[in-house]
Amino acid sequence: MTIGRRHSLLRVLSIWVAEHKLRVVLLAGLLQGLLYTFMVPPWMNHDEPGHFEFAWQIAHFDHWPRADEFDPQMRLQVARAISKYGYYQAFDPPPDLSGDVPVFIGIPQHTQYPFYHLLASVPLRFLPDIEFDAQLRVVRLVSVLLFLLTLWLAWQALGEILPKDHPLQWLTVSFMALLPGLANIMTSVNDDAGAVLAFTLFLWICLRLLVRGFSWRDGLGLALSVVLCVGMKNTAWPAIPLGLVALLFSVFRNKFRWLPWVVLGSVLLIAPFVFFRWGDAELWYRSINQPDATRAQVGKSVVGNHALYLSFSENNVPLVSQIISIPDMRPLRGQRITIGAWMWADRQIKARIPDLEMKIHHGGVYREPSKYVTLTTVPTFYSLTFRIPLDAESGILRVWPLPALDEENPQVSIYLDGIVLARGKRDGAPQFDDPLGKSGIWSDMPFENIVQNGSAEKGWVYLSPHWVNIIGKAFPGSVDVLVASLQDPQALRGYYRAAFLQLFQTFWSKVPSSRADIPGGEYVYPLLQWITALGALGGIGILIKKRRVLSWQNLFFLGATMITVWGMTVARGGADLLGRSPLLPWARYAYPVILPTSLLLCAGWWQASGWLQIPAARRGTVVIAFMIALDILTLIGVMIFAS
Repeated sequence: MTIGRRHSLLRVLSIWVAEHKLRVVLLAGLLQGLLYTFMVPPWMNHDEPGHFEFAWQIAHFDHWPRADEFDPQMRLQVARAISKYGYYQAFDPPPDLSGDVPVFIGIPQHTQYPFYHLLASVPLRFLPDIEFDAQLRVVRLVSVLLFLLTLWLAWQALGEILPKDHPLQWLTVSFMALLPGLANIMTSVNDDAGAVLAFTLFLWICLRLLVRGFSWRDGLGLALSVVLCVGMKNTAWPAIPLGLVALLFSVFRNKFRWLPWVVLGSVLLIAPFVFFRWGDAELWYRSINQPDATRAQVGKSVVGNHALYLSFSENNVPLVSQIISIPDMRPLRGQRITIGAWMWADRQIKARIPDLEMKIHHGGVYREPSKYVTLTTVPTFYSLTFRIPLDAESGILRVWPLPALDEENPQVSIYLDGIVLARGKRDGAPQFDDPLGKSGIWSDMPFENIVQNGSAEKGWVYLSPHWVNIIGKAFPGSVDVLVASLQDPQALRGYYRAAFLQLFQTFWSKVPSSRADIPGGEYVYPLLQWITALGALGGIGILIKKRRVLSWQNLFFLGATMITVWGMTVARGGADLLGRSPLLPWARYAYPVILPTSLLLCAGWWQASGWLQIPAARRGTVVIAFMIALDILTLIGVMIFAS
């Protein structure tokens, strides 16, 4: 082939690509989907065995599956299939695959919102009796179809807010198609794929309403998209309040355009006073349904003017806890420590003194047995001495008195003051140097109190118990713990730093299920941090530059979706902070807003490329080339993991 003919073919190809950008993006998405479908080993994606089992039950049971129901023979065959890929390597002892006992194949994923599983069950109804590995890959292909439909919906949504043929339209959707983390989730047997599809459809309908104003067709589409979001997964449930925001702007698009801003501004101003209260004891995490604050000003206080207050009844068994961090716990290894507190009640009753639950280095929990004492109405100091295990990592100081209530006296109020944890065996009661109880003299020797705010002198915000009950029905974990953790500097420095790192890595390329690292990850991830920061900085720059021409209602809506969904993703782990193995959230929980997230990054890179004097014709090429290189590295990492 001559050079001239080769140039001619390349020119024809470039013209065809320019005229059929959407087809090219969908073709890239299809290729990406097939690569991840067949290169990622079976059963290795997030919760795949459980999601597959539920879809299989829908396809093969003659009734709707119950939450505790399973087919023993099917589970056994799946267990034998997944054992080939090292699924049970970390199990000690390994599960019994003889068929004599029910076998564990992962956390069951039976849900009351089964729209994805209904879709996934369709091909399983018609498949012949083939190996479960092959059946899984067929269901993965259903997710690939959802991936392609998501890319098409994203293209349509961007067409509502961008000028015709704007480069950000094809660049943003191409970025979505080539993002390794998204491709992995959208090719797995997991209801996250359904949530991403449903929420992207929701965003398209909302943008139509914002740009074109209200119509009955789009109003019906909005209602159907919200139903689809609710039926897919709780990560897409923010569509309910956000849909009302879009509806409000669309109804008043032509008249009284100021009214939605007044309404939303009023809601934002009033909401903190409706949802939150002041007065819980600072740094003490509540796990209770106590309507009153856990910090009370009482005349009997021994240290300062306040005390920790817990109100017990048949329906309320309060527990408050304080985190003892790794830097505080490790120096205590192998040493004797003493825990104590002044305690009293509004009547005589038996109750437990505070105890320390410790996380052990190689997993597990150790807790020295607490002891019961008889409380009276007079503040009395009680203490317990024991030795810290040599492998203790961190701890949770628990105040959980568990009083012995009876039918005649079903209620009691218990108070604690001057809670202390100090090195060594200590006798008697300590003498504190200050009302905060930070240090003092105990057993004629000075001590530093590891417990913070042990006399409850400092307060902080807590969520109204009324809203705890409502939000807790839809939100996983403890909302009380989440609100407390966001005010705790120790949690912000420790847990949330780790959570953001996990979110960052799984957003980009740490697949499958955070199991495989990309080659050279110690260099690639820092580079990705700078690239992400550049995109965010460029996004701010383009907002400033285009502030006079941009639609602020569109920006507000898309920003609200990102803040809500990403915020809920971070919150999933914060709500489980007191658990034995606190969850580090994955970016898959935030992928329902992958469209506005991708748009922000791509717009930022486009702007930053101008700062770097990269010609406009090459800016998109640079981004696409980088994403292809990242994909290659990610798939190499998957191959290394699979081998």
